[in-house]
Amino acid sequence: MLVIRPRGSAEAQVERGDEGSIREAVAFAWRDRRLRVMLLGVTALAVAVSPVVTLAPTLARDVFGARPVDAGLLISAYGAGAIVGAILLTRAFRSQERARFELLVPSALALAGGLVACTFGSSMAVGMGFLAVAGLGFITSSLTWTTGIQQAVPEELRGRVMGLWTLAFLGVWPLVAPFAGALSDAAGPRVAVAAMVIPMLVVAAVGVPIVRRSAADH
Repeated sequence: MLVIRPRGSAEAQVERGDEGSIREAVAFAWRDRRLRVMLLGVTALAVAVSPVVTLAPTLARDVFGARPVDAGLLISAYGAGAIVGAILLTRAFRSQERARFELLVPSALALAGGLVACTFGSSMAVGMGFLAVAGLGFITSSLTWTTGIQQAVPEELRGRVMGLWTLAFLGVWPLVAPFAGALSDAAGPRVAVAAMVIPMLVVAAVGVPIVRRSAADH
C-alpha cells in the first residue's frame, strides 16, 4: 500500500439511470465473451481448489495415516508453493497480456496434477511436495484470470466487475464444499479431488484459445 501512487480515474460514460449500478457491470460482462470466459475460469478454479481446505483433514487421516490436525501442514505446503509461484511470476506478468495467457494450460495441469498426485502420496512429506506444486499452479491461474479481468474492463467499471469476481470465486464455496465432502464420504477423497479439477481443465482447454484470440484482437 505504501508504494501505490493514486491517479485520477475516468468519468463513467453510462446510460441514464444505470450510473454506479451493479446492473451495468453485469450487462458489460455478459456482452463481452472474453470476460464471460474469464469469470467462468475463476469459478472453475474455485471448484478445483476447494478440496485443499475442505478435505485436508480427511487426506491427512485417511491417505497419510496422520492426525487430522496435521492437515495444517498440507495447507501450509500449498500456501508455500503459491508464495514461490508469485515471486517467480513477477517478470511474466510484465509481459503482454496474450503471452500471460499461455501460462493458463500449464498452470491448470500443475494444479490438477499436484492435487491428484497428493492423494496417492506415500507419506505426508510427499503429499506436501505435490501440494506445493498445486499451489504454484493455483497462483499462476488465479493471477492470470484476475489480471485479465481487471484489464478487460473500463476503469469506471472495474470495482463492480471485481465484485462479480468475488462472487465467482467465493460465492461457489458454500455449494462446492458440501458436495466435495459428500463425494469424499461416498467414493473416497481421491475420487472427490479428481472430480473437482475436471471443470478447471475443461475451461482451460476450451476457454483459453478464446481469450488468447480476444487478447490479440485488442
